[in-house]
Amino acid sequence: SVKHLTLFEVQNQNRFEIEENFLKFIQEQLTEDKIKTFVEAISKFKEFEPYLEKWLK
Repeated sequence: SVKHLTLFEVQNQNRFEIEENFLKFIQEQLTEDKIKTFVEAISKFKEFEPYLEKWLK
């Protein structure tokens, strides 16, 4: 089963360290436009509604 974490708990997960080059790659690829496109795409599925209602206008 999946353990539910608050955002505070997630931010404090220091057990894992992302390798520097991988982190740079993630930062370069996760542009606002790509995130917006992804959120809009999953918003078409009812299962995601509870998670997205705060993000969408």
